[in-house]
Amino acid sequence: ENSSPDVWQLEETKLAIRNGEYGWAIANEIEEARLAAMKLLLQDDFDRLDIDQQRIEAFQDVYGDLRLLRFLRKDKQQDAVSAATRYRAFIQWRMDNNVDSIRAAVERKLFEPPAK
Repeated sequence: ENSSPDVWQLEETKLAIRNGEYGWAIANEIEEARLAAMKLLLQDDFDRLDIDQQRIEAFQDVYGDLRLLRFLRKDKQQDAVSAATRYRAFIQWRMDNNVDSIRAAVERKLFEPPAK
């Protein structure tokens, strides 16, 4: 079975990007298609690392479309495969070092009321 995304998945992902919170940040249709391809390439990684919608929403600046765009825009060619590879390394480093857990603990501490 071929695990590469089909045209339907790509179009569905592009539509979700266009209608999403950061659809305004997409420069053009080519960038939209490359971002959609990158998201599809990363889907198995998100599943494997248990990065669910709740985590994506809690850490939009890490897992959201704007962060993915930063990785995509790093080089002039905007190669989705290269961007996904760099992003995988970034996410793996975060997982290896428990960055999300540390950040969540710090944020909870910042917002706790002071002890009486």
